[in-house]
Amino acid sequence: MPPKLVQVHWVDVAEISDWSTDVENPEFFSIGWLISDDDSPFVKLSTTRALDDDAYSSILSIPRGCVLSLSTI
Repeated sequence: MPPKLVQVHWVDVAEISDWSTDVENPEFFSIGWLISDDDSPFVKLSTTRALDDDAYSSILSIPRGCVLSLSTI
């Protein structure tokens, strides 16, 4: 079965090296072929998939704890 095309809404880690009282964590949307298993600690997406085999390029790995939502396109 081919992988699902999904959209992931996720939040990134952030650090500020100045004197401050707060830091904002940026949020993103990423779209790609879902290539990780449900039991993986990471959601892995690929933006490019070969037609003739299961080869992928441009893989993004997001820790599951950073994922706000995941939806099939």
